[in-house]
Amino acid sequence: MQAVEALQFNLNTVARNLRASKTKMIGVLIPDLYGSFFTDLIRAIERELEANGYKFFLFHSDRKAEREADFIRQLVGYKVDGLIVAVTDPVENGSLYEWIQSQDIPIVFVDRAPPEGISGPTVTTNNFDAALSAVQHLFASYREVPMITQSPAPTPILEREAAYHEACKLFGKSPRVYTMDGWGSDVGYRQMEKILADRGSDPVGVFCVTNSVTRGAFQSLKENGIAIPDEVGLVGFDDASWTTLVTPEVTVVRTQPMEMGIRAVRRLMARLSEEDASESVHDLIDAELIIRHSSIRQRETAQ
Repeated sequence: MQAVEALQFNLNTVARNLRASKTKMIGVLIPDLYGSFFTDLIRAIERELEANGYKFFLFHSDRKAEREADFIRQLVGYKVDGLIVAVTDPVENGSLYEWIQSQDIPIVFVDRAPPEGISGPTVTTNNFDAALSAVQHLFASYREVPMITQSPAPTPILEREAAYHEACKLFGKSPRVYTMDGWGSDVGYRQMEKILADRGSDPVGVFCVTNSVTRGAFQSLKENGIAIPDEVGLVGFDDASWTTLVTPEVTVVRTQPMEMGIRAVRRLMARLSEEDASESVHDLIDAELIIRHSSIRQRETAQ
């Protein structure tokens, strides 16, 4: 200890772990850190990794394929023991994930399906059933239910869109899809403006595919003095604190990002310990429709 103090020695944990052919580091890559979903996901991943004696590198791709590819290569260069990835661009970067598998690096996919032809444990939300329930809820009170979505759409959004079209088919309605290139509240705001211009005098119930889209749509309704839910009903996807701080409180589909993070780490730990070498396992986590005042409207007025 005298020598340690005299030399101001600092243990090089990376070097020690490399001697044991392990870095005890995991690479985590997500599309962004702007919403509560991914921040909650990261919190759960961090806690579960620490409980297993691991640290992690975190990158976010800002939804850009080239950044995703660059960060993945960096993580492999850091000799991480495994990867947890929410894929940004499964088409453009498909060959990248083929290369990762050839490096024998365990990978778990979260929130999004892996690129076509790539196998690996996957942990996602049951987007289809949750979205179907949300749209059916709106059709119970409104004759017309437009959907606000965005492009390009990752796997979760595509699943929610598919559920919307299925609900329209079940109720014998023609889909009314409002979409634009981009991401975030601006999409919801601009497309809600179009819905208000198109709706005429009939009340409509609007399904928004993400929390940020819902926030923009809600802002448009408030600025235009629209009565919610009597003139326009609103249901969003993913819960956030703002949805209960406004009037009326917003009906949402509540996902489980914390549970997703926990399961992803446990799947990866099983791969690393060789307790489970399965490539095709898929954890599908249910989401819950939380009905609040933004979509509660008297049925008889919608007949």
